[in-house]
Amino acid sequence: MVFYSTRSLDADPELIGLVGSLGGQIGQFIDRKQTADALRRSEASLARAQKIAQLGSYEVILESEPRASWSTQVYRILGLGIEERLSLERFVDGFVHPDDRARVQSTIAQLVRRGIGYDLQCRIVRPDGRVRHVQVVGEAVAARRGRTVKVVGTLMDITERLELEKEALEAREREQRRFGRDLHDGLGQRLTALELFGQALASDVRIKAPNLQPQVQNLTHQLREAVTEARLLSHGLSPVPLEDDGLMRALEELAMGVRTMTKVQCRFLCPRPVLLKEVTVATQLYRIAQEAVNNALKHSGAGRVQIRLAQRSPRIVLTVEDDGCGFSGPDGDDMGMGMRVMKYRAEMIGATLEVGPAPRRGLRITCSLWKAV
Repeated sequence: MVFYSTRSLDADPELIGLVGSLGGQIGQFIDRKQTADALRRSEASLARAQKIAQLGSYEVILESEPRASWSTQVYRILGLGIEERLSLERFVDGFVHPDDRARVQSTIAQLVRRGIGYDLQCRIVRPDGRVRHVQVVGEAVAARRGRTVKVVGTLMDITERLELEKEALEAREREQRRFGRDLHDGLGQRLTALELFGQALASDVRIKAPNLQPQVQNLTHQLREAVTEARLLSHGLSPVPLEDDGLMRALEELAMGVRTMTKVQCRFLCPRPVLLKEVTVATQLYRIAQEAVNNALKHSGAGRVQIRLAQRSPRIVLTVEDDGCGFSGPDGDDMGMGMRVMKYRAEMIGATLEVGPAPRRGLRITCSLWKAV
């Protein structure tokens, strides 16, 4: 190691220049890093500010004469003029979508009685007829004699976010259907041809080389299993046919598969034909039914599962009901994840998901699509 004194530096201009250049580069690097860090902080602050700007705040006093105050952003989301009077009752009865109204009313009632906060998504219908998806968060901040008397919360329009998520989900489903078709039409057909060739070879070997017959039989058996597995994989990637009655056919196959593979009695009921033109919507309904059935098989100890599809104009209603132990089964975290996945899929197609006890025993999951597609 070489040490330079101040005197030697004075005598070596090149070294002084090198040190100065290095110091300048270090300074520029530090400046760029500080600038980048500041830019990231600024962008994060801007994102938070934009999110806050999209939020509308509200406050509701629940006394003998309920009073509500709303921020200007709430009026913009609802499509109202700031001068118009907006009460909690008018918001629920006049703006919340009819199919979501009972759920919102029940949530508010629980908040009032028990002081339980909520975070729910629902649809609103603006005066111009446009339907928007909103996220409503509420919290009890004051109570009197065990009853909530003041609620504060926020309301946010999440329509664009849900539309982007739906587009991403549709793109993924399209890619899965394409891959499933390729798997069925390409690899599946080649495996089928090999299986037929193996059967012909087994016939020849039985006569010309009997000692090789066990090996050839094992080969044809393996090919038959590979063909079956390829078909199951392709069907799993694209379970709903493109025809309007594809959902009915897929749900019938789902029930049949459960009966074949397990000891659970699974039935599919569809009193009248339910036709869906949008394969993406049909696929999401099928995935919800599939997840509900899987939950019943894995967590509830059910002996019977019933899948019902019905057209109740102007709604399409999918119901999965089992006779298991309901929410008290094991593996609660896994079951909770399944419920969240079903709820997410329902939101993607503008449907609502309700989970509750079955009339006698077990669990009932109901997915209701307001508008027939």
